[in-house]
Amino acid sequence: MIPSRVLSETVSPNNRAWIHAAYVGELLKGEFRDDTRQQFISLVGRLRKEADIDGVILGGTELPLLLTTPLVAGVPALDTTALHVAAIVQRLRAGR
Repeated sequence: MIPSRVLSETVSPNNRAWIHAAYVGELLKGEFRDDTRQQFISLVGRLRKEADIDGVILGGTELPLLLTTPLVAGVPALDTTALHVAAIVQRLRAGR
C-alpha cells in the first residue's frame, strides 16, 4: 500500500554542519573513510529512533559511494542518482 502522504525530517543545524564538512572535506575529494561511514550510519540510526524515519534519502552523488548497502541503520536508502538514471532510461526506452 502506498502511503497517503510523505513527511520529511531534517537533521539539526549541528548535524547539517558536520554533514557539509564531511561531504566537502572528504567525499568530494574521493575520500570514503570507514569512520565517516560509521558516523553517517549512527546519525541515521539516531533519526530512526528519535524521529521514527522509514527511509533515508541519499541526496548527493557521493553519498551512495560511501553508503553502499540498500539499508542504512535498518532503513531503506534511496539513492537519488540511481533513481534519476533509472527514470531517464525508462523515458528513453519509451521514446519520450
